[in-house]
Amino acid sequence: MKESSREMIADRRYLKFLLAGGIVFLIFGIVWQISNVACAIFVLDMGNLLAIFLTGVAIGYVPVKVLGVGLSKGQRIITEIAVGVGVLSLLVLLGGLGGLIRFHWLWRWGVWIGGVIGGILVYVRWNDNAWGNSSWNDSKGEFEGVDEKGGRLVFEKGKGWLVLLLLAVPFLVLAILCVTIPPGVLWSAEGYGYDVLEYHLEVPKEWFVSGRIYHLDNNVYANFPFNAEMLYLLAMILKGSVYDAVYLAQMIHFAFGILFVVAVWVFTRDLGFRSAVASTVSCAICGWVMYLSPLAYNELGMIFSGSVALGLIFICWRNKEIDVVRMGLLVGLLLGISSGFKYTSVAMIFLPLFVFFCVISNFRSSFLRAAAGSGLLVAGWFVSFCPYLLRNYVWTGNPVFPLCYKYFGGSDFDEWLAERWERGHGAKLGGKEERSFRDKIGNLKLRFYRLYWAGFRNEIVDNFIAESYRSKGEFSKAEEILHPPAILDLPKFGLSILLLPWMIFLTRRQRIVDWMMMFVFLVQTFIWMMFTHLQGRFLIVWLVVLPFLIGRSWMDMSGKGWWSKGNVFLLAVLLISAGFDFKDCMGRYVRHCYTRDGHSIDWFGQHRAFLAGKVPGYEQLGLINKDASAKTMLIADARPFYYRGRVIYWTVFNRNEFAKFAQGPLYKLKDYIFSVHPDFIFVNWMEAKRLSQTYGFSKSIRPSLFYYLSSPGRFKLKRLGRWGGIIRYDGRIVPARVLYGLDYKKDVSERHEKRVGMRNVRRRRR
Repeated sequence: MKESSREMIADRRYLKFLLAGGIVFLIFGIVWQISNVACAIFVLDMGNLLAIFLTGVAIGYVPVKVLGVGLSKGQRIITEIAVGVGVLSLLVLLGGLGGLIRFHWLWRWGVWIGGVIGGILVYVRWNDNAWGNSSWNDSKGEFEGVDEKGGRLVFEKGKGWLVLLLLAVPFLVLAILCVTIPPGVLWSAEGYGYDVLEYHLEVPKEWFVSGRIYHLDNNVYANFPFNAEMLYLLAMILKGSVYDAVYLAQMIHFAFGILFVVAVWVFTRDLGFRSAVASTVSCAICGWVMYLSPLAYNELGMIFSGSVALGLIFICWRNKEIDVVRMGLLVGLLLGISSGFKYTSVAMIFLPLFVFFCVISNFRSSFLRAAAGSGLLVAGWFVSFCPYLLRNYVWTGNPVFPLCYKYFGGSDFDEWLAERWERGHGAKLGGKEERSFRDKIGNLKLRFYRLYWAGFRNEIVDNFIAESYRSKGEFSKAEEILHPPAILDLPKFGLSILLLPWMIFLTRRQRIVDWMMMFVFLVQTFIWMMFTHLQGRFLIVWLVVLPFLIGRSWMDMSGKGWWSKGNVFLLAVLLISAGFDFKDCMGRYVRHCYTRDGHSIDWFGQHRAFLAGKVPGYEQLGLINKDASAKTMLIADARPFYYRGRVIYWTVFNRNEFAKFAQGPLYKLKDYIFSVHPDFIFVNWMEAKRLSQTYGFSKSIRPSLFYYLSSPGRFKLKRLGRWGGIIRYDGRIVPARVLYGLDYKKDVSERHEKRVGMRNVRRRRR
C-alpha cells in the first residue's frame, strides 16, 4: 500500500502542475485577447525577471541554510528570495559607488549565471524527498501527514478551498495589463506617476547614463534608501537601455506583490488549509496591492520582506524547535532589507516587530537565548541597512538625510530648506500649521477622518455616509464620498482585510501572538496618524500583519463543513469583498485607459509616444528630443525622465541655482545661463502655481524675468511653443507651459562682452 500511495501522490502532484499551468495559460490568454502587445511585453521580459529573483535564491541560499534551520521547503525558498534580492540590491549599490555600472557585461553574466544556479537549487530542493512522511488513510479516503520539515501537503482534507484562489485571477489580469503601460499614465491620485518620473526611475537613469552612483545635489530624493531603485538600475543594465527597461522595472515591483501573496500562503500554511486560502485571497484581492503593482515604487518590496520577517517570528511561536538566536539574526537581516526600501519601514515595521520578537522569544526559550536573539536581530538590521546610512553620512554628513536635520544637519540643506521639507511633509489639517504634539492632538478628529478615508473606506459604509449627507441636503459632499476627486481617488483595502482579522478577538482562543499582532497594528496606525503626512499609501504596512490575523481568525471561527455558520459568514465576506474590490479596481482602470465615449486608449508599450511629445503634458519633448544631445533647463518642473539629453533641474526641496541668480542683478542671471549653456528652457507655470500653494516656490522666479532674458546680449531667447492654455501667475497672464530656445550667436556674444567690459571699467573708475 505504501508504494501505491506514493504513486497516487505523484499522480496528483502532476495533476496539480497541469492545473496550475492551465490557469497560467488562461490568464495570459485573457491578456492576449485584450492586448497582444501587453502580453508580448510581459512574456519577453519574463526571462530577465526570473533571472533577477532566481539570482536572489542563489545569493540567499547559504545564509538561510545556516540560520533558517527548521523551516519547510517553501518557507526556505521564499526567505532566500527575500534575503538574496535585498543583498543583490546592496551589491548594485556598492558596485555603482565603485564605478562598476559601466561594465554591463559583468552584471549581465552575473545575473544570468546566478539565475541558472538559483533555478537548479529550487528544482533540486523541491524534488528532494518530496513525498515526506505521507500515508493513505483508508477510513477517510485521503492522504494525510507532513513533509520532513513540518509543512503540510497540499492534498489534505479541505482541498476544495483551493477554488477560492481563482478569485485572484481578474486582479492578476488587470495588474499584468497595467504593468505594460508606460509611467506617466497611472494613477491620478499619484500625480500620474510624478514620483516615478521625478526620482524612482529618474535617479537610476542618471546613474546609468553616467556609469556610476554619485551624489545628486539637485534631487533630494536620491538620498533615500534605494533597494527597489537599485533593482530598477539593474533592469536598465540588463536591457542596455533606459526606456526599454521601464516595463521590466514595473514588473519587478509587480513581482514583489506576487511574492508577498506567496509569502502569506507559505507562512500561514501551518494554521490549516482554509486559513491559508483565506489569508492569501484577502491579500490578492486587496485594492492597494493591484493599485501599486504596476508602478515602479518601493512599497511592495518593503511589505514583502517585512511579511517574511513576521512569518519567521510566527514560525518561532508555532515551532518550539526553532533556534531563536539564529532566527533573530535572520529576522534582523530581513528587517534591515525592508528598511532599505523605505524610511517609514524603520518606525512602522522594524520597531514593532522587534518588540514582537522579544516577547515571543521569551515565551519560547530562556531569557539569555531570547536576549541574544534580540541583540542579533538589531545587529542584523544594522548590517543590512547601514550601507545607506554610511552613504548619506559621506555625502551630506547626515546618515538619515533628509530626515532629522535639526539633530544631524545636512550639507544639502539650510534652515530655510529644512523648514520647507518639514512643512511639506507634515499633515495639513484645520488650516493651521502644527508646531507641537499638542497641536496634533487638537486635530485628532480630523486625523481619524483621514484614517477612515485612507484606510477604512468601503462600499457599504460609504453609501450610508452619502445617504446621511443627502438627507441633510449636502449633495456635493455625498457625491464626493461616492465619486472622489482625482487627487482622492485612492483604492480600498477591502471588506475582508478590514473585517476578518478581528474575528479571533471575538472568541476565547486568543494567544499571545494574537495580542502582539494587534500591538503591531496599533503602533503602525499611531505612527501614521501622528508622525506622517497622512498619505494613504503609507498604510500599506498594515498588510504585513493583518493577513496573519485573518489566518488565526479563520482557524478558530470556521466550522467543520462548507455550510457551517462560521464558514458561511467568512465566505460571504470574502466573496462580497472580491466583488467590491474588483469593481473599484476596474473603474479606476477604465477612467485612465478609456475615453469618455467608451473607446479604449492603446497605452500598452507606448513609451515612445512620450519621447515623441505625443502625450498631452509632454508636447515640448517633440521639439527637444529631436536632438538626443540637447541640454534642457527645467523651471518648476522636476519630471526629467523622458528627456533624452542632459537635463538641468531642481526639486522644490533643493537649492535652486536659477532662483539664486534671479534674486540679484539680472545680468548675473544671464551670465549664469550662458555658463550653463542650455539649448532649451522649459517653464511650467502651472506647476509653479501648484507648488507655491503647497510646498512653496521661489518668489524670485517670475514671468517678468523671461521678458528680460529675451533682450539681446549673450544669447537670444525665443519662444518655440506654448501649451495648456493661459493662467494667471504672479499677477500676469502667462501660458501654462512654455518652451524657449536659446541662440548663442557669436556676434551677439562679442558685443555683450564689450558692453560688460566697458561697464566694469566705469565701475573701477568710480
